[in-house]
Amino acid sequence: MCLEHVEHWERIASRQETGLLIPSDYESGFVRELLEAAGAKVLNSFTDDEDAFKRDLKGRFGDNARDSDVDDSSDFVCFFPSLTSGVVETALRRELLDPADDESKDLKRINKRIDGLRRLRPYSGGGRPFIEDRLSREWQKPPQAVW
Repeated sequence: MCLEHVEHWERIASRQETGLLIPSDYESGFVRELLEAAGAKVLNSFTDDEDAFKRDLKGRFGDNARDSDVDDSSDFVCFFPSLTSGVVETALRRELLDPADDESKDLKRINKRIDGLRRLRPYSGGGRPFIEDRLSREWQKPPQAVW
């Protein structure tokens, strides 16, 4: 791909800038050098030195958006909701199937959420997930007062 011909290119790549033993064409230093030579600004997404991610979150979701809420777990739920439901269901198999708790209101809510995650297809219809849906809805609520 020639970066000179791309009008808008939005990608977040997670690359380790260490001396891993990988072919030189794939080392992140080499990739970074090529991208910068083509005019791209390359930011470290792990340390977010320039607060680019934080600013983007606040721009998309408002002042209540907190970058600290976005972690590996929320990314996993966002990008792989169906797999998340299977992991949770497997991890809590006994608790979810215990007949003594079958009528529990909380257990029904948990099972409903697991079923909902199982049905989500974030990439269908050309979708491009960015943040877990529950985080973005939570950020839209006014902050609660702490007493």
